[in-house]
Amino acid sequence: LTGNYVRNIKHKEITSQDIKVAICADQVLMDMFSQEEEVSMPELEEPIRLESLTYEEIVKDFIFEETQYMRDLNMIIKVFRAPFVKHFPTSKDLDVIFSNILDIYEFTANLLSSVEEQVELAAENAKPEVGICFQDMAEAEEFSVYEKYVDDMLAPHGKERLNILLKRDDLSKTLEVEGHGFKDAMKFVLPKLLLGPIYHCLHYFEVIKALMTASSSEEDEDCFKQADGLETSLRLHGRTGRQAIVQKMTELQKSIDGWEGKDIWQSCSEFILDRKTVDL
Repeated sequence: LTGNYVRNIKHKEITSQDIKVAICADQVLMDMFSQEEEVSMPELEEPIRLESLTYEEIVKDFIFEETQYMRDLNMIIKVFRAPFVKHFPTSKDLDVIFSNILDIYEFTANLLSSVEEQVELAAENAKPEVGICFQDMAEAEEFSVYEKYVDDMLAPHGKERLNILLKRDDLSKTLEVEGHGFKDAMKFVLPKLLLGPIYHCLHYFEVIKALMTASSSEEDEDCFKQADGLETSLRLHGRTGRQAIVQKMTELQKSIDGWEGKDIWQSCSEFILDRKTVDL
């Protein structure tokens, strides 16, 4: 998997982000660097309630979470999607299996960049006001990229199509060229990773509400109020509300072969490798 990621790096200079993603794509490398806090996959601790954090702490945590999330998306795009693009560039299965994951990545990069810019522009010792970042994204309907993604991922045809393809001898041989065990990774790891953005989308609304409550600026608070309306405007697979989405994701979890660890709605951003793929 690490080899796949490295081969699909398009830019000339290797960044720290590239190194971290490459390491996380290989269990052996992850074990070797397990002592490095920034590289190893973090253990999930009891989550800290956003309501207990200050505005600045929420913003700081959000930037960290978005950076980690972009690494997760990089894993999906460069390790798993890229081989499909290489071998089947015109196949409709790309959209069926991966949906608009590229749009999700672009949205995340833009939102993160906007928030970081607001933090940098804040005067020394002044509280950064990032509400405008969420308001701008809302007014431009940028959050709508999640409508298609959630619809596609909560529908069964994507996973069913992936399983059908993996049973084909010709495709199996093609995928094995990418590396020993890559087929198993497609079967056991990829379905879990693809559900991560759904939970992350729901988390955005939690962050918006927490920042709106913690904000001491009326103008900043108004920005969050406008962005908060997104939760009801997004058509998440014809469902509204976190509970309905979590219920559907739990159903999908039961359908994924080899699921291990915490419930998916608790740990969608965590990579839990099935025993069959640990020795890749």
